Amino acid sequence: MKLFIKILIVVLILGLVATIVNLLVIKPRTVEQANSAEATVSRPEVDLSFSYPSGETGLSLIEPPTTSNTALLEAFILMPFADYQAIQTDEPPSESPASISIFVFKETDTEESATITLGTASGTTETATLEQDTASETPRVGRVTRLQNWATDNQNLTSFNQAKNTPEVVDLDGVNALYYEADGLYQQQIYLAAYKGNIYMFVGQYDSPEDPIYQQFKDLMTKVSFN
Repeated sequence: MKLFIKILIVVLILGLVATIVNLLVIKPRTVEQANSAEATVSRPEVDLSFSYPSGETGLSLIEPPTTSNTALLEAFILMPFADYQAIQTDEPPSESPASISIFVFKETDTEESATITLGTASGTTETATLEQDTASETPRVGRVTRLQNWATDNQNLTSFNQAKNTPEVVDLDGVNALYYEADGLYQQQIYLAAYKGNIYMFVGQYDSPEDPIYQQFKDLMTKVSFN
C-alpha cells in the first residue's frame, strides 16, 4: 500500500485523469539509479530512444508497467534523484516534485477535418482547414493536423486547452512535432509527435527556468531519437 501511494504521488504531478492514474499506480517495472553518468533508454518496439543524466546529481527513472488493452504503450517518469529519495520515506513531501514524463500512445485512425492555427519558429502563424490523412506518414500538414485533433480530443491528458502560447511546429529528430507551454501545479513545456502509428508526448515541469530540471528537459529533448 505504501508503494501504491508513492507511485500515485508521482503520477499525479502530471495532472492526468484517473484512467492514466489507474494504469500507472502499480509497482514500477524498473527504476534506474546508476552512478552519475548519461543513461540511454532504447525501446525499439515503439521506435523511441532518449538519453538523460542519471545518478545522484541527475535524474531517477521510474518506468511503470502498461497493460495490453489500452492505447498507452509506454510510460517513463524522470525526477531529480533527491526528490525520488524523498518520496520513498515514511513521510513524503506534501507537494509532488517537478518531473519529466514521456508517454507513447497507439494512434487511432479517424476521419475528420480541422481548422488549425499554428505558430512557426519565425513567430508567424498559419491557419488552414484540412482533411486528416491518417494513411500517410509523410505529409507535414497531415501529421500536424492529426496531432492537433488528438491533443484537442485528449485535453485532459495534454492540457491543450491551457496552452499559454499558439502551438508551434518544431523539428524533433526529423519529425514535425507540436510544441506549446501550459500552466498547472508547475509550468510545463509539452511536445507532441506522431511517428509510425504512435503518438509521443513529452512533458517537462519546472518552477522557474533556473531549476536544473528545466535545462535537463531541454537537453533530453535534443537526445530523442525515433528509430
